Amino acid sequence: MSHPRVELNAKDLSFLLKYEFENIHCDEVIFYRALRSLYPSKKINVRFHNSYARINYRRKIADIKVDCKFWLTLKLFDSLEREIFRDENCQKIFLTGEDCSFYSSLFGRTSDCEVWPFIPDMESAIKNRRDETLSHKIVWYGGIESHKKASVEWFIKDVYPQVKSMIPDVEFHLWGNGSELYNDERLSIYGHGKYMKDDLPEKNSLYINPDIIGGGIKLKLMALIENGIPFISSVLDMKGIPKKL
Repeated sequence: MSHPRVELNAKDLSFLLKYEFENIHCDEVIFYRALRSLYPSKKINVRFHNSYARINYRRKIADIKVDCKFWLTLKLFDSLEREIFRDENCQKIFLTGEDCSFYSSLFGRTSDCEVWPFIPDMESAIKNRRDETLSHKIVWYGGIESHKKASVEWFIKDVYPQVKSMIPDVEFHLWGNGSELYNDERLSIYGHGKYMKDDLPEKNSLYINPDIIGGGIKLKLMALIENGIPFISSVLDMKGIPKKL
């Protein structure tokens, strides 16, 4: 396998050739190769929701162990992103200044990249904040896909036991796809699976966002901020969130 499994090919998008476009905006990197094949000389904007190349670089220098599935994902997307990086007829759009700086440091170019940041709705955040006594529950909210698996397992193995030794009645609740695999009631760890309601679970609990590799769940952090949910995060996953927050 030399391409990400979710990547489209030119045949999938060939219907576009019957249209005329002044600008082409590629909102996911998985469309890039197909669009570049169809439009070999046209300028394309490409938006990076994550920089897998930067994540993979960090994984290597920090010697972080990941499962085979995520290792392959990183390898394939790293190759795809670097192909986009080398395309001088492409405007690179990043979510964070750190990702943008990573690209510039590799290729020495600043004129063909920019940042489109996510800014929380602070009016909602302030309105929804409330002073409550938190329960002794820690909450992980989100699917445990391959790019979050290593971080969640690190928290369970290395951090949670220390918390448990200081707060014996603490509970760890996980909500999201794949979370049921971590259910261990002996240790007061409860994997509930996918959360089917529109709100957030366990609102009077402390949410956590452990991240040892920089995979990013910036949109989920935005939701926590805007809903006034107290949470604690590793520094890596706060990248792109305004420093005053």
